[in-house]
Amino acid sequence: MLRLQAPLPDAYAKSAPDDLQRRIGAAKVRWNPLGEPESVGPDKALAAGLTGDPVAAARRYLLDNPDLYGLDAGAVAAMDTVLVQPDAILYSAHVTLK
Repeated sequence: MLRLQAPLPDAYAKSAPDDLQRRIGAAKVRWNPLGEPESVGPDKALAAGLTGDPVAAARRYLLDNPDLYGLDAGAVAAMDTVLVQPDAILYSAHVTLK
């Protein structure tokens, strides 16, 4: 599961998911009260061919899905890694970027 926390301008604080956000992919998306994706997955693999580094994989996912999060390369690069929690049972990791 990919969990992200990105600051939004106050103007977006009350926005609901738009049509584009609802249509994106077959992934299970849980929306937060601000209208941004809170978590994506885990119904199926989010992407294939990502590096074994969980943080790099999370950043690559964000760069490959700009319509879902509305982040450009500069915004993704500026995000701090808050938490990387490996899951040995599921052979995955939970990554929190802010």
